[in-house]
Amino acid sequence: MAKKKELNNQKIASEFFSNLLELLAKNTSRSYSIVVLEQLRKDNMKKFPVLKEISFGEKSVSVSAKVNGVEIQGIGKVFSMFLELLGPNILGELILEKLKPNTVKYLEKFGITFVSNL
Repeated sequence: MAKKKELNNQKIASEFFSNLLELLAKNTSRSYSIVVLEQLRKDNMKKFPVLKEISFGEKSVSVSAKVNGVEIQGIGKVFSMFLELLGPNILGELILEKLKPNTVKYLEKFGITFVSNL
């Protein structure tokens, strides 16, 4: 029997931001989406120091293992901030379609809930 991979902040953040980047790129371009996400990251690093551990590159999203030491509520606020700034209703629905069910459950620990109207 295959062992389940344990979820942690790094894996969840990587999946969350990778899907967020993909969704934004769908309606613009990957390059533009990276610029937008990087700017949001830089603009909010003082408020959310954990953003220093995340970067958006042309090929992938990089998330340092250091995010595993961040309290769930803290990283949850980062996720919520990105969703709120980028369009809470539409973006929340779109990312819900992309996330794995166990990721959605894990995100609930961060205080993030998704309500699908689709």
